[in-house]
Amino acid sequence: RFYRYYGNSGKWTIFNVALHTTDLYIRALKQLNSEALEHLTEARKAIEKHIDIRTEFLTSLDPLTWSGEIHPLLAEMYKAGETAGTGPMAAVAGAIAEYTGKKLSLFSEEVIVENGGDIWLNLQKPVTIGLYMDNIYFRDRLALKINGEKTPCSVCTSSSKTGHSISFGKADSVTVIAGNGAIA
Repeated sequence: RFYRYYGNSGKWTIFNVALHTTDLYIRALKQLNSEALEHLTEARKAIEKHIDIRTEFLTSLDPLTWSGEIHPLLAEMYKAGETAGTGPMAAVAGAIAEYTGKKLSLFSEEVIVENGGDIWLNLQKPVTIGLYMDNIYFRDRLALKINGEKTPCSVCTSSSKTGHSISFGKADSVTVIAGNGAIA
């Protein structure tokens, strides 16, 4: 995850929180390691318990529906899958980034949470996000400037050529900006 370490304005406290296959890179205005781990653990437990109840939640490439009480993170993943025409786990990285980021925003006015190319941001001032792709013509040449007043938002990037996600596409890189991490 070399892309995480480009640039630092100096105002950020930077830390990683990892649990099983989830590895979050977080920038906040103060150290929130224990809070981040607490909320990441809660999110992971909700997902894992739900998979025990409904195993196709983990593997379905098609939208699934659920009725009844459910953890808000799972509800967002179901809704995103229905909206995008994918299985709910396609939304997992963005949903976890947003869930954790919102919880940390209670303690820090500015927060960035990155989870495998899925970023949730809550900012006061602009930030520039580099877009990485393994393409000689565009590598290290594309970036997005996100203004603070346009946040919170999510910026999620995926590729058919980089990373471990299942992709049926051919793009070097696709980036979606949305108000919701699961949707992005």
